Amino acid sequence: MRAALRGATAVVVGAGLVVAGLPAGAADGPAAPDWSAGERPASRDGVPAASFATGRSAVQHAPGPDDAPPAADDVVLVRFADGARTRERGAALRAAGLGAAAATDGADAVLVATGGRPVADVVADLAADDAVLAVQPNHVRAITGWTDDPLLEWAWPDYDLLRLPRAWDVATGSGVVVAVLDTGVDSTHPDLAGKVLPGRDLVDDDADASDPHGHGTAVAGIVAARADDGIGVPGAAWGARVLPVRVADEDGFATDADVAAGITWAVDHGAKVVNISLAGSQEAAVVRAAVADAVARGAVVVTAAGNEGSDVPMYPAAYAEGIDGLLSVGATDDLGLLTPFSSWDDSVTLAAPGVDVIAPVPGGEWVAITGTSAASPFVAGIAALVVGKVGLTPAQVERRLTATARDAGPRAIDPWYGSGVVDAAAALGLGAGLPFDRGPLGFIDGEGDRSGETPARAVPAMPSRPLMASLTPQGDEDWYRYDVPPGAYRVIVAHTGAGLDMTGMIDPVVEVREGRGSVLAVRDDRTGYGSVETVDVLLGGTGPLLVGVRNANGQAGDGARRSGSYEVTVTGSGVGPVQPSPHAAWFSDVDPTRHTAGVAPDTVIRVAVERELAAASVSSSTVRLREGATGAAVSAVVSYHADTRTITVTPRSPLVPGRHYGLVVDGVVGADDATPDRPLRTWFTVDGDGDRFTPLTPVRILDTRLGTREIPPGQVRPGSPIKLRTAEWSGFQVPDDATAVVLNVTAARPSGTGNIRVYPAADGSPPLVANLNVVAGVDQPNLVTVRRASIYDDVAVAVEGMSTHLVVDLAGYYSPGGATAYEPVNPVRVMDLRDGTGGVPRGALRAGRAVDLVVAGRNGVPADASAVVLNVTGVRPSARTNVRVYPAPAASEDQTPPTVSNLNLEPGRDQPNLVTVRVGDAGKVRFYTQSADVALVADLAGYYSPTGSHGFVPVEPQRIIDSRSATGLPGPLVPGVAQSAHVAGTAAVPADAAAVVVNVTAARPDALSNIRVFPTRTDGVVPTVSNLNVVRGRDEPNLAIVRTSADGRLSFYSQTARTHLVVDVSGYFRR
Repeated sequence: MRAALRGATAVVVGAGLVVAGLPAGAADGPAAPDWSAGERPASRDGVPAASFATGRSAVQHAPGPDDAPPAADDVVLVRFADGARTRERGAALRAAGLGAAAATDGADAVLVATGGRPVADVVADLAADDAVLAVQPNHVRAITGWTDDPLLEWAWPDYDLLRLPRAWDVATGSGVVVAVLDTGVDSTHPDLAGKVLPGRDLVDDDADASDPHGHGTAVAGIVAARADDGIGVPGAAWGARVLPVRVADEDGFATDADVAAGITWAVDHGAKVVNISLAGSQEAAVVRAAVADAVARGAVVVTAAGNEGSDVPMYPAAYAEGIDGLLSVGATDDLGLLTPFSSWDDSVTLAAPGVDVIAPVPGGEWVAITGTSAASPFVAGIAALVVGKVGLTPAQVERRLTATARDAGPRAIDPWYGSGVVDAAAALGLGAGLPFDRGPLGFIDGEGDRSGETPARAVPAMPSRPLMASLTPQGDEDWYRYDVPPGAYRVIVAHTGAGLDMTGMIDPVVEVREGRGSVLAVRDDRTGYGSVETVDVLLGGTGPLLVGVRNANGQAGDGARRSGSYEVTVTGSGVGPVQPSPHAAWFSDVDPTRHTAGVAPDTVIRVAVERELAAASVSSSTVRLREGATGAAVSAVVSYHADTRTITVTPRSPLVPGRHYGLVVDGVVGADDATPDRPLRTWFTVDGDGDRFTPLTPVRILDTRLGTREIPPGQVRPGSPIKLRTAEWSGFQVPDDATAVVLNVTAARPSGTGNIRVYPAADGSPPLVANLNVVAGVDQPNLVTVRRASIYDDVAVAVEGMSTHLVVDLAGYYSPGGATAYEPVNPVRVMDLRDGTGGVPRGALRAGRAVDLVVAGRNGVPADASAVVLNVTGVRPSARTNVRVYPAPAASEDQTPPTVSNLNLEPGRDQPNLVTVRVGDAGKVRFYTQSADVALVADLAGYYSPTGSHGFVPVEPQRIIDSRSATGLPGPLVPGVAQSAHVAGTAAVPADAAAVVVNVTAARPDALSNIRVFPTRTDGVVPTVSNLNVVRGRDEPNLAIVRTSADGRLSFYSQTARTHLVVDVSGYFRR
């Protein structure tokens, strides 16, 4: 029977449960991809709408990696060096005290029995023998990565966003019990068969925890549905077990008493993770106490934030801010964009997908559910992965998940995403994921101008002329100033654009003020997404009229999909009756404004207040400065200056360059005892002014040998430049607000001597600077950083003096909200295959082979680095080949090298090229040579990380040094002598530049040599690195990103040749 106590405050199952049936297998629709080969499913499009019951029986799932031993203890795998004779191979084995080898099918390695010796000793002995190319333990690997569950064909974007397949390489949640407090669980569902433990029904007070509703079964499936069983979808922790606790009735309602009792029962019966996809607006002390007790006893509690689309607190999620180990989860789409229904406030811990999440329901069916109810079990499952693998306390699990989440809103902890979108792989120590590109995208009439962030910074606008703008990222607020005479006015704000999966669906809130600080009207009727708000006001005194727009649900637009936009119109006609009721505003300005970068470490934060405050209410508890990544309080002096009505926040110590910070003013009291109706928030970044970089997995966007989209096959000729559409041709990986792109441009089969110029397409004629200098028949690459001219035809490539094929690969882009900022370093050699520098095998890399280099955590590159800048040189190639540098994939991921190139090499000639490459699995970068043996050398120039402190500023390409005309340098470089030149503080580069992006060309060298570019040093030491490798009589270019010295100088050095030098600048990084 029903529990005796039913509280007056009910906790409601997360609204937004949407059922859209899916087929159980792959009988209809597109053919399923080959998951066993690591192929990722292609699309979620075409999800059928009807429910479908399966007739398949349950299949025992394959063992996961948690069950597998680390390696066989009686054999090792050996690859002998090419050319090693049978006699030499046998001698190597005998020297190590081993017997004969056994061949392995389909591999160039042999199995060798260890004869009882420890595997590590055998590996060490054989590795020291010149006849052995490589030796390793015979690792045991489980079936991991993408499972064979057929509905992944539709569900993969959610799993990909959370990096779950990579996490499953090391953890599946085996041995962890996850309690699901909900409407019960259908333990007979084929995707849950054998996964559900005996549970408890607290609604009917019996042991039958079956599900009369369906919600609980769906939640349980998202947590721990079976994997590799040929049906359905896998759970986030598919090795875990589900403990069902029914606390909600058949209509989806639960009492506080049942929820509290269910939490306690679950922990009493072994739950290490408890998921509660329930929410209600009333506080419940009994539930809070049960949650706190569960956490104290070692259980992580995860709960849905709620589906109200507002900052109204929803419980028990709202308790998360005060209980370490209780996690409140908001909902995103499968691209990581917050949904309009997701509840938000300062208690939100993390976010996860919550739109059309595929899950099982009673009766052997699968549906797509939408709501924070679907997001919460993803986080619960990932918490189970961490608990099962690492064994942390609940508070430590929370810190692990929040510290490794992908920042997705304002660059700090925020009330919409909390710490960001949860990252399963990063939480298990498998490398940091990239923060999302969430830059300010305010624009006016498409002109790209930032909208005013505060009333004091309102942007001038014209009455009766509609203007368009966008709200992004979360927390954005736009203000406009209309200089109009007194009178009645109508303000109309209409939503004009939404993205996919309900993203960008703003519900405008309109606030109208007059210039003296009074609020004339606020329209916040929350009529729904895409609504039109109309406000009639009477401006009594002199203007201006100030119009502010924000979003009721905290949603934001997305630059890549042009969503979240609105239109504002102010007119003096058609105005209805106005009931004037002005009242004093609260805040008129904050400095730094929202989303500002380039803030000085010794900044003083100022908040302008429109009304008198009670001074005693202004304190560090009501004016809170927080470190962005952790939320830790920053020690600061908080003061109120009544004479100027200004709040100041003065940090006691300098803020850290590259770090993000957030300020919240909440709880101050006016002299009339009134309090603000909403907090004032701002987020800012110390240093890092300029644009930020988002590295991409390299993608080819142009190849005229084959033809690309509307570009037919054929060489490019002088006078016929090609215009690139970097956004469209990269699959819209480049957003609209990208200011510059990083391209590897290769001239293939040039017909003669000439040059190639890459420039913003809108500039018309090609500039008088070149990016590549080519000769007949020799393929020539160079890295190019170029400003984008527009959203569409943004970059042009022109050839001069010859015809050639062009190949263009995209490496990344710069934008205001990009993932990372730059940190230049003094150049250092990090890899040299000739002598094993960098811990790589010594000797030339064989054709068709690859070598991995660990870059993160070494040579000053932090563990969270997202990309590195390397000058890579191919030395003594045995034949023509191309070298590809790309993020190292995990062992469970596709090992096929991408169809891109970074170096194009000719036999007998050393060739360098600058490479900007995303850091791959385990902090590694991979180098691959296609068709020739070659020794590779890599010098580090810098790295990008979320906490980098230098933003990029693209400039029109300009020549700053040309020794042929004594510009910048008095004459040619002479062997063995370094010359320096000022680059910062010139017409092209300001004095505060920390590093420059320059194309360096050696012109008319008289001998074989290497050229080095480096920050000028007072001790005169020349670093052992190289930027160009030149031969007699041939002009040779290469891009360089170089740190400047303290006085803004660069040095140039030629080792063995006399050569002129030409240097063109295309951008710089601010200090």
